[in-house]
Amino acid sequence: MDERRDILDDKRRRASELKKGRSIYYWTIRRNRAVGYRMRTDVGKWFAQMRLRNGKVKQKLLGVADDFSRADGKIILTFHQALGLAERWFEENKDIGAPDRRQYEYDNPFPELPNPPPYTVAHACKDYFMWYRSHRRSLDRLFATMNRQILPKLGFLRLDELTPKEIIDWHMAIAESPPVAYSSYLAGVVYGEKPSDPESIRKRKNTANINLAILKAILNRAYVCGFVRSNWAWTGVRPYKNVRHKIKADYLDLESVVRLVNAAEPKAADLIKAGIFTGCRVGDILMMKVSDYLKPNNRIVVFAQKTQHFHHIALSKEASSFFERMTSNRNPDEHMFLDPLGRPWTRYRYRVAFLKAQEIAGFKERISYHTLRHTYASHAAMANLPLKLIANQLGHKSTQMVDRFYAHLSDDFADEEVRSKMPTIFSD
Repeated sequence: MDERRDILDDKRRRASELKKGRSIYYWTIRRNRAVGYRMRTDVGKWFAQMRLRNGKVKQKLLGVADDFSRADGKIILTFHQALGLAERWFEENKDIGAPDRRQYEYDNPFPELPNPPPYTVAHACKDYFMWYRSHRRSLDRLFATMNRQILPKLGFLRLDELTPKEIIDWHMAIAESPPVAYSSYLAGVVYGEKPSDPESIRKRKNTANINLAILKAILNRAYVCGFVRSNWAWTGVRPYKNVRHKIKADYLDLESVVRLVNAAEPKAADLIKAGIFTGCRVGDILMMKVSDYLKPNNRIVVFAQKTQHFHHIALSKEASSFFERMTSNRNPDEHMFLDPLGRPWTRYRYRVAFLKAQEIAGFKERISYHTLRHTYASHAAMANLPLKLIANQLGHKSTQMVDRFYAHLSDDFADEEVRSKMPTIFSD
């Protein structure tokens, strides 16, 4: 919290240097809560702002900023004093304010669920979610699936009375229902059109399979924990077949890679090269330290934030030379990649630099940094590296994702080898 306040205080000082006017410069404290600063004439003022449950915005003048006078804690306030008053005001108006956290971030994300017995599917969802929150990431999708698909239709059922027919009917109903167009705490859940063409039907069946897999994970954990004696109700329920779309990953050819690197400013070019040489996600690259380069082994050790696992990446000769240059005579605890001002990259600054490089390079369509990960894996597959090795380099536990995205590239080379090396049996 202290670090965040220091950052906000620094932003306030920068705002004081901006053009004086009526605009209030707000900085988000947390969801639907913000503190603002306005420099008008020769006096800066502090404001608090919160979004209400009806979607409107309410704001309050907190006091005068201590730009030119000593703070007294009542009328003239430092940033931290203004922040304290804002928090008090947020608390006084919490009944009319929009939630300052997402529902799954509260201690009890299912407040309306009564205590067992009986132990229902809803209780299994709650127990699974509490376990998942401590061991996994990406809670929003799981929580949305529970609230939209599982709890309304199956949550009230006793776990020991659940039958395969109920799960099969639920699974089929999802496949035949319209998809969610968008959702918000004001508009609720808004649905699109019911699937009619083959592609939309395939997508809905694939969504139904994903939801079925989540439900089975929930019920299997309840079975392992002893809340039900048998798992017969769901083990026999089968997903739809042949509904997963085989995706071909977009990647850059080598000429485009060189053009992109040459168009980027030097520090941003280093960030791009790191993605090309390692195939790492951008978040992992931004967190790399100088000590993560293992020179004797010619490897990079990576902590994947998505999976919360360490893995090693073997480097090519060119990549080893690059990381040798990036780490030479530097503090081992320092961030490996720094922006032009010598600070660790933030997601915003790298995104601006990355988009600027694409514009200068003349890219017709924008790409994300993740395209560099696809580029690394795609060229590795075209170089005939074994798919298991590519999976290890990317930090995957199995070759499932690599088979899905990159196997077709190695198949092209396999076809060429077969055509060129297999003997001719019949002359005509």
